[in-house]
Amino acid sequence: MNFLAHLHLANDTPASMVGNLMPDLVHGKLPPIDDTEVQHGIMTHRRVDAFTDTHPIFAKSKAHFIEADSLPGTVSLRHFSGILVDVYYDHFLSADWHMYHEMSLPEFIGHAYMRLHEGCEYMPKQMLSRMARIRDADYLSQYATTQGLNNVLTLMSMRFSERLDRNIQMQHSVPIMLANYQALREEFHAFYPQLMKYVENCNAETTNVCEM
Repeated sequence: MNFLAHLHLANDTPASMVGNLMPDLVHGKLPPIDDTEVQHGIMTHRRVDAFTDTHPIFAKSKAHFIEADSLPGTVSLRHFSGILVDVYYDHFLSADWHMYHEMSLPEFIGHAYMRLHEGCEYMPKQMLSRMARIRDADYLSQYATTQGLNNVLTLMSMRFSERLDRNIQMQHSVPIMLANYQALREEFHAFYPQLMKYVENCNAETTNVCEM
């Protein structure tokens, strides 16, 4: 899942929202974290990623991009299929937000930015700088539109291209998403309630083991 889903699955506190985003915004080993709620948010993020990456519906969604195999001027999409589905699942969460939250999407996004600002004290320096860019670009609103998805994937591709020294152009996957739009949408709505229930069960657990 990408940023919007991680925030949606977090508790409505600054520490929880910061913790649920931190693993995606700090490269390498995380610094020592003293706050227990931030620690819980980090654990929730990792559990969400593990649950998602091993789920058969997520694998089915990845197959739409794996089968496309490659695009002109870029490397095989097979290596980035999971990242693409993470982003596109956030699109479907945006598109059908009313099914999953009582706030409107713009209200929630504004509220999340406020909570994250309130939680600046918990953020490592690297996360502070990235959060400023996310807020300035209103990144959380980008998932809702095709142009916004193109913007998100272009920025991600630039970072991956620099890191891997390869030509990555994940934004060219947008036509594949559009061609498989209804199937992906149905897969998301079959998957996401299961993920929400899993997180709910994890939050109720006193041990490190969560059950479906």
